[in-house]
Amino acid sequence: MNFGYTTNGKLYLAAGSAQPAEIKSEFAEQVIQRHRKAAEKGAWKSESDGKSAGFDIWGKQASVGAEAYVKIKSVVPVIGKKDLFYTLQTESVGGLFRYDLVEKEESRIFHKEGVDIQDLCMGSDGQMLCAARDGMSSSIALLSTSRFKLDFITEGDAQDIAPSWTNIADEFVFQSSGIGRNQDGHIVTLGNATIDKVNLSNGAQETLLDDARYDFLSPKVDSAGNLYCIRRPYSASGNYASHFEMLKDFVMMPFRLLKALFGFLDVMSRIFGKQTLSNASTGAAKDVDMKEAYIKGAYVKLSKADQRQEDASVIPSDWELIRMASDGSIEVIESKVLDFEITSDDEIVYTNGFSVRIREEGKSRAIFKGKEIIDDVFIY
Repeated sequence: MNFGYTTNGKLYLAAGSAQPAEIKSEFAEQVIQRHRKAAEKGAWKSESDGKSAGFDIWGKQASVGAEAYVKIKSVVPVIGKKDLFYTLQTESVGGLFRYDLVEKEESRIFHKEGVDIQDLCMGSDGQMLCAARDGMSSSIALLSTSRFKLDFITEGDAQDIAPSWTNIADEFVFQSSGIGRNQDGHIVTLGNATIDKVNLSNGAQETLLDDARYDFLSPKVDSAGNLYCIRRPYSASGNYASHFEMLKDFVMMPFRLLKALFGFLDVMSRIFGKQTLSNASTGAAKDVDMKEAYIKGAYVKLSKADQRQEDASVIPSDWELIRMASDGSIEVIESKVLDFEITSDDEIVYTNGFSVRIREEGKSRAIFKGKEIIDDVFIY
């Protein structure tokens, strides 16, 4: 089985039992090089003015952060061919690219300022679905694979994302959250995420899953018509700060500023004095202990995890992969699921953030363990 994944805006592919190898975008490399040159030019000017140059406020060389300037956001294989489509995103420009896995060549379909396209999904007939974002809102659209052309299917003040074709022609499912605004038009919250279904042939739309207690994420349908998705508890304040949280942030601000200042001075001491200001042990880290991260549209409290453990995960146990049968019955398949894919044999491949795992005959096993958090996974 061949699988791929993205982590921190980078794309990796693994063929069979081989270790994953990074696929680098030529366009992205050109953007990074231009960004580096601009940073180095600015550093030279600062140095000529007698200023401390070449470092940003975090103490890193300005050119080092260039890789973060452009990211691969979504990847989809071309069914029946040795090709991939993926989207690249910078701070202001988005684009669609095609990669030939045999020739190892990238071709640019388009790149355009102000475009943010994610959640690519290709059907067996070659039709491509995507989520086209505009600020906080997004709509499902058909995307041309030869030029910049979007045919919008959904619209409104909502986040419609993660489209996926079903086993029925011209039918797809997607995740939808209504946007709540105050009387001044400012966004105050996102509604709970539901799963909806649309048939392009007759225009019919139906809500399949809606429960005010939960978010239902990233729907997919197997060959038998069973619906799979990730279920997590819904929190109305999961995306926007409450008054209490804002008050807490205000009270904690002086302490956080002192912590940031110490971190900055510690980095400067390491760079120029070759020593740290902290007496803490510098032994090799065994655990990942991140308190919070923005994942799938919400700030999530991540679990502390020891990566040496077989089932290590930063995703909370209440992120469950569920299956809804045609009669409406729901079954929990796995827990601690960040993203998943269904193979042509209806097997489940998923990631818990640290590893790529496959579920076979009711049991799951790791087929790869990463060093960084894995954002999503796919089969090619």
